[in-house]
Amino acid sequence: MGPEAAHLRVRLTPHAARLAKRSSAVAAQLLPSDREQESDAFESTVQPCAGKADSMVPGFERLYEDRVLLRVTDACAAHCRFCFERNEGEENGFPLGLHGTWEIPASAVAQAVERLRAAPEVRSVTVSGGSPLLLGEERLLGIVRALADVDTIRQIYVAMSRPIFTPELWTSSLARGLAALSRSDPSHPRDSRRVAASVHINHPDELTEAPEVVEALDRFVRAGVPLYNQTTLLRGINDEADVLEDLHSLLVANGVLPYYLVHCMPIRGAGHFRTTVQRGIDILRCLERSSGHERPHYIVVTEAGKVQLCSTSALRYEAIEGRRFVVLPTPYPTASFLRYEVTDRLPPLCRDECGLITARYLDGAQDVPVGTTGAMSSPILSAPSPVMGSQ
Repeated sequence: MGPEAAHLRVRLTPHAARLAKRSSAVAAQLLPSDREQESDAFESTVQPCAGKADSMVPGFERLYEDRVLLRVTDACAAHCRFCFERNEGEENGFPLGLHGTWEIPASAVAQAVERLRAAPEVRSVTVSGGSPLLLGEERLLGIVRALADVDTIRQIYVAMSRPIFTPELWTSSLARGLAALSRSDPSHPRDSRRVAASVHINHPDELTEAPEVVEALDRFVRAGVPLYNQTTLLRGINDEADVLEDLHSLLVANGVLPYYLVHCMPIRGAGHFRTTVQRGIDILRCLERSSGHERPHYIVVTEAGKVQLCSTSALRYEAIEGRRFVVLPTPYPTASFLRYEVTDRLPPLCRDECGLITARYLDGAQDVPVGTTGAMSSPILSAPSPVMGSQ
């Protein structure tokens, strides 16, 4: 940590702090950097899926026609330097949206359930935060149980955040409680329901240097809770095919499906983490040598929602005020999007083209060719001592 970053706030758990001392890849994700003070062309104040929050039901966000996100807390155990919540505003580099001052009231959960009962086309709900784990086991299970009482919901995902923060909260009793809310109906498969958990693991060190994390994941695997991983593509940390190939193999071996590889969003202070969108495509080509279940979906999160790219995607660009934007056709009908939008217009970087939304997405800085620069692949013995719990 250099002098420019000395005033930036840090929030770490004891487990994350110990891991940051052993792994340069983890330290780079969690400890402040002088580069956060750089003001460059690769930052934005745009919020993904802006305008989706329901002002009548706190925490309820109708993201897509068939999917809802229920934000149950704004508390997070630790702070990732590339967190998109930074775009909600910050103080000394600390996201205002992650101060942990809000939990969803019981009345809002009841309202959300009624909204879902009135919308049978919604099949999937994601329970998100912050970190839902911080609500406590009893409260979290109560919320998921209430959602499971809606007969038309087939999938419930609990966004468990990063297991390197609080692996001790991944208890066997929580895993058994979530697993018990799944339902298989052989006679009426449409009435079946699955409760799963999503995790966020970015680098092999988060498994190889953290036996407590592997044990936490195993408790859920043994209980029968499906686990899906989301990895953020981070320049200099995991933006090499070999690093991601190793990570995905480790995840599968430990019962976790590599599901999403997410391009790092254009966040204040995080421009140094952002690769070009093209780099992710180039990495996908290299990953095609891997087994199919070790290859994630590569997505870009635009103002209109997630856009999936593949190894053969051909990008086109547009210059806006001297900055390079990727032009991304989305699968989302404009009419359907506006039906669930708080306003009556598309977000600023989106346009209607033949009834579908086309989004503009701020690209990252130019990369060197894949395979010619080393993403972090080995642990370190020491790192600057982080300040735990600074708020």
